[in-house]
Amino acid sequence: MSYARAAGLAMMLFGLLSVGVAVPFMASRLSHRDIPIVYFTQPGVSPQFEFRGEPGEVRTIDPPADQPETRSVIEIHWRGEVLRYEIEPGMRDETRLPGLLRHEDWLRVLIMAEGARSDVEIMQGVQEGRIEPRLIITMRRPAEDYEPGSWGDVRRKEWRYRFIELLPPGKAGADGSVFSVSESTYGELDKLADRKYRAEHGLQDEVWKYFAMQHVTPPTLVRARSRPIAEAMQAMGWTWPVGGIGIMVFVVGAVAFGASGVARRG
Repeated sequence: MSYARAAGLAMMLFGLLSVGVAVPFMASRLSHRDIPIVYFTQPGVSPQFEFRGEPGEVRTIDPPADQPETRSVIEIHWRGEVLRYEIEPGMRDETRLPGLLRHEDWLRVLIMAEGARSDVEIMQGVQEGRIEPRLIITMRRPAEDYEPGSWGDVRRKEWRYRFIELLPPGKAGADGSVFSVSESTYGELDKLADRKYRAEHGLQDEVWKYFAMQHVTPPTLVRARSRPIAEAMQAMGWTWPVGGIGIMVFVVGAVAFGASGVARRG
């Protein structure tokens, strides 16, 4: 056997060995990685809704015709209490559309569940009562000091997001309210996609906000949609470069082995 042919065969064997060692470890690392799964139902389009037997409503209160300078207001009615928020400049208000479609660019009513490793497991958990669904209203607002037609439209990291959880009977917020309200900027929420950041700051329970904000953010402007791929690469660790190099060495060896045979027959 010629030296080139022997070298090619050795490279092929080394490549197969590298892949054979890396693949089982890679599969194990991927199967045990921390994957946040948050399930959302389709956003509601009717102003009226029901959750766990309780009726709720999102009302839009428009100003009188003789007060055009007054802003429209969103009212959230739940369990006898009301939250009121002005529709700020820059928050699209398509008055020709019915119900919540009028505000779908920046407001969504979502039923959410989490606490399992797949959507199927989550749905089974909800049906069996092991996982408790939550009712969330997500709102996106422009950056502070927004002026129509200004560069405030593209200050994405400064966009403000409001998350309102409508608490079911038997639950109350820290202040006794039936609502739990929190606010974050896009820049803060974007960091929640990073597993290490969540762990370092104790924010594992906040990751749902990252996924909720995507429902009111234009898809082309969600910069971190590729983060799951990055996290998968991070979870694979040393296995993916070893496996990748093994495949490359095998291919080069196969080419060398085949080329040496052609040269000999020539």
